[in-house]
Amino acid sequence: MDIIRPDDTYRESFLTAWDEFDAEGADAAEWMGAFGLTREQIASAEGFEALCAYHLRQETEADPGRVTATMLWAVEDGEWLGRVSIRHELTDFLRRVGGHIGYSVRPRARRRGIGGVLMQAGLNDLAARGVASALVTCDDDNVASYRIIESAGGLLEDVVEGKRRYWVPTGPAVAVEHLLILPELDDAEELADELAQEGFEVRVVREAAKTAEDDEDIEWAVHVVAPRPRSANDVKELRDRFTELAHGLDGWYDSLGQAAPDDSSATSDPAAATVPQVLPTEITGEASRQLRRLDGATPA
Repeated sequence: MDIIRPDDTYRESFLTAWDEFDAEGADAAEWMGAFGLTREQIASAEGFEALCAYHLRQETEADPGRVTATMLWAVEDGEWLGRVSIRHELTDFLRRVGGHIGYSVRPRARRRGIGGVLMQAGLNDLAARGVASALVTCDDDNVASYRIIESAGGLLEDVVEGKRRYWVPTGPAVAVEHLLILPELDDAEELADELAQEGFEVRVVREAAKTAEDDEDIEWAVHVVAPRPRSANDVKELRDRFTELAHGLDGWYDSLGQAAPDDSSATSDPAAATVPQVLPTEITGEASRQLRRLDGATPA
C-alpha cells in the first residue's frame, strides 16, 4: 500500500468507491474529500483532473475562510482505498469539531488497518510542519474510529456537539510489542482482524513448541504492535486487556520476556507482572529474539 498525493490515474476506482459510500446512504462527497461537489462534477476526466489540482493547490493557497491543507490517498494495485485530510492550522470551527485530521476508508477496504495507516500519515505530515499535538475528532458513537485515535495515543479532552475531541502527539513513534499465544488458527486470525481494525499493527505466525515428551505442539502467535503508550499505566491496561482476550480463547499472553503461565515463578497479580518493553516500531531486541523461534509462516 502506498500513500500518495491526489493522482488523476485513480479516477475509475475513486468513482467506484464513491458509489460504495452512496450505497451505504453516506454523504459520499464528504467521505471522499470532494467537499461540496457532486459525482457528476468529477466523473469526467477533466472534472477529476480539476479535483486533483484543487487539492494540490490547497497545500499553499487556501480558499477564503479555509486553511491550507494536504490531501493524501491510500492506494494499492491501482485501487483507491481511502484518504486523509490534514489541516495545517486550526480555526475556531476546526478547534471545536473539525480538528487537524479527517480520514475515511472505502467500505470494501475496511477491517484491514488502513485507517491507522492514514492516521499515522497525517500525524507524520503535521510533525514535519512543527505541530506537536494534533486535534482529531470523530462521532461519539463511531467506535472503530475512536479506537484508532486512542491507539495512536489520543487523549480525550471532551465531547462537543456529538464529537469526541482528542489530542494526539505527532512525535517519533514508539511502540509496545505483545504476543497472544492461541491454540486455534481460526481464533488467531479473527482476533488479528479485530485488532487491525482498531489500528494496531498485527500479524499471525506459527509457533512450534516442544513438549516434555519431545513432541511438537502447534500454537499460533498473534504479534501486536501498539503505538505510542502515554505512560506505564497505559501499557499495563493494554496488557491486561490482551491477557483477558488470550485467556478467553484458551491461550496465554506473553509480554516478550514475561514468564509463561505454567512457570512456577509466574504471578497472578497483573500489577506485579513484567511491563512489555517500549521499543522502536521496527522489531528489535527481545522481540527479535522471541520471534526468531517462530517459523514465520503466514496463514493463507
